[in-house]
Amino acid sequence: MQTMVKTGIAVVLGATAFLAGTRYSSLSRGHSATHRRILYYQDPMHPGYHSDRPGIAPDCGMRLEPVFADAPDAAEESKIPSRPCSVQVSRDVQQIVGVETTIATQGTERPAARLFGRVAADEGRIVRVVTATDGWVQAVFPASTANAVQKDELLASFYSREFVSAQEAFIYGLNARDRLSGPSALNSEQVRSTAAQMRATEETLRALGMGTTQMREIATTREIARNVAIRAPISGVVLSRNIAVGQRFERNTELYRLADLRHIWVLADVSESEAPYIRARTFADVPYQGRTFRAKMTDISPVFDPISRTLKVRFEVDNPDLVLKPDMFVDINVPLALPAGITVPADAVLDSGLAKTVYVEYATGTFEPRLVETGWRFGDRVQVIHGLQNGERVVTAGNFLLDSESRVKRTTASCSPSDASAAWRRP
Repeated sequence: MQTMVKTGIAVVLGATAFLAGTRYSSLSRGHSATHRRILYYQDPMHPGYHSDRPGIAPDCGMRLEPVFADAPDAAEESKIPSRPCSVQVSRDVQQIVGVETTIATQGTERPAARLFGRVAADEGRIVRVVTATDGWVQAVFPASTANAVQKDELLASFYSREFVSAQEAFIYGLNARDRLSGPSALNSEQVRSTAAQMRATEETLRALGMGTTQMREIATTREIARNVAIRAPISGVVLSRNIAVGQRFERNTELYRLADLRHIWVLADVSESEAPYIRARTFADVPYQGRTFRAKMTDISPVFDPISRTLKVRFEVDNPDLVLKPDMFVDINVPLALPAGITVPADAVLDSGLAKTVYVEYATGTFEPRLVETGWRFGDRVQVIHGLQNGERVVTAGNFLLDSESRVKRTTASCSPSDASAAWRRP
């Protein structure tokens, strides 16, 4: 019996001591808490939300937790001046949601636009072999489309009645000149008249299509050539051949088209966004099969193509080895003349259609929304005309989360996007 009494007394004393200790600890914590200064209350799920009084978080419904002045992070945050609609995110949360930042830089960008071009013959180096009279094709020689030919190479021959009478006049003039230059020459007036007639007949033969080589042969043999030879007027490539044996043709018929491809054109389209930064007389590179050709932009079309939404540009390229051929497709790397300015990655700019916003980290873990005005955009870089300064750190990833937090704060703190952009308007 005594043993049971002693055991009961021990249990009661132990419970009393436990309750006393718990009460003392609670009083100690309460006494300590009453002496700690509370800076603000924050949402445990979204630390960027702050309130001056305890309550419930508006977005998640959790109870707001106090942040004391002696907390390490709070001591730093208390030194940061408050800005409208700013958002505070701890480093741990930034790592979880993937917030990334970079520095806005000042400099002159010299990127190169990659254009898609088509090789074409230089129109100034294209020669058309056109007949000046009616006739019949008597013979055609091997040179055909895409073949290279040399100047004065024989291409074809044809017969024409007009050439017979013109050759007779030419031979008569040659015989008359020979007589006047001999012992039976009369006077200088006849010599001049005969020379004028000779020049007229030579011009007639050339106008009809006879070449200098064949006229020399007639002058040597003094025989009328039944067929007129068609010779290549230049060294080049046959672009087209419209002739066959026995073919009857009329005056002004194009029989051959030749081109000198040692100097060619490359025609390309420039997009509407890149067109303002393309300059005439700009040098570009045309890489092709391990070689790089130097090209010069010589013409920019003043007419905008409404279908492809592009401008037509022309480059001239030296092609001594005939590596580039008409209708080939090639790439062209053209440097763009972009104006100097502050640039940021394109992902840093949130474009709502009515306004463009970037988030600037002006203190550790504290981000401020800024309304900005942008200029050119090329690749993954965007020029910022107003709203940023060189060296400021902007958010490039996770800015959608910061934007949602800022919008919540705008609702509760009655701040507006216009307040957020006032920082870059201050002196």
